Amino acid sequence: MYYLFGAMALFFGEEKIKQWFEKNFNLNQEKKVLKEQVILTKHHNYGFIHNRCSDNRSRVLWVSVVGIFFVLGNACAAFFSQINHVLKAGMMLLLAGGTSNAYDRMKRGYVVDYFIINKGRLKKTIFNLADIMLFFGTIFCIMGSVFFKKGTI
Repeated sequence: MYYLFGAMALFFGEEKIKQWFEKNFNLNQEKKVLKEQVILTKHHNYGFIHNRCSDNRSRVLWVSVVGIFFVLGNACAAFFSQINHVLKAGMMLLLAGGTSNAYDRMKRGYVVDYFIINKGRLKKTIFNLADIMLFFGTIFCIMGSVFFKKGTI
């Protein structure tokens, strides 16, 4: 149950951040912070990563909604089972991040991305915290599935 509440808290926190950027930043406006290692910006992503498939928004929305229902079903099953906490934490992050981006697509028609890590290859990618949650959620799920047995950790 705690993981479900955790996912909800992360979702609402991310939504508040996105609302703040929508209100306080102009589109593509940039502000460098943390010794110019992070760039805050506001970008509207109409597709998947790097705006892929942005010309087919209905497909992007459909994949997002179907995907989040799949994650929701698996996450709820995981949260109320005896599986390990690493896998549960991964499902919590996947649920929060996926729901946040899917909600954006349903509500706004695009996903609000708002920061760039100003290093190497990452300079070309604009993220939001939901994307980071999806990344770490995937890592935790893999770790929880491969390295930990049922009922441990």
